[in-house]
Amino acid sequence: MRLSLAYAPPYDWEAMLGFLAARAVVGMETVVDGVYSRSISLKGLHGSVSIWNGAGDALEVELDFPDPVARLLALHGVGEWTAQYIALRQLRDLDGFPSGDVGLMRALEVLEGERPTAPELSLRAEAWRPYRGYAAQLLWTSLSRAD
Repeated sequence: MRLSLAYAPPYDWEAMLGFLAARAVVGMETVVDGVYSRSISLKGLHGSVSIWNGAGDALEVELDFPDPVARLLALHGVGEWTAQYIALRQLRDLDGFPSGDVGLMRALEVLEGERPTAPELSLRAEAWRPYRGYAAQLLWTSLSRAD
């Protein structure tokens, strides 16, 4: 997300950068090429905020929260199922959906008579965004009731 925040002059951005740079917490904050950046956490999501002097009398602010699944997939040995499952269970991502999960495919087979493939399940789950995690939970729960 990017915002442009207007301010009323005078505002000495260079002096502010100097102030922030002198007090920057190593590993959390940086001041590089006129841009102040820091890591942030908001409702369990980890990301960064960057601020720089924009055009006219405005500061530009950019919030970046990288996709947790993409971050997990970048780790050696972590595949799609694991990344989606961790996103759903540990990171509480309401859209986490391990479409390759045998239990999810079995649940649809019990409910509808035909077992979908992982790609078919993934395609079908697109309609459930951004709450695919709830759908996964309902499907898993349906298996305990099917016995």
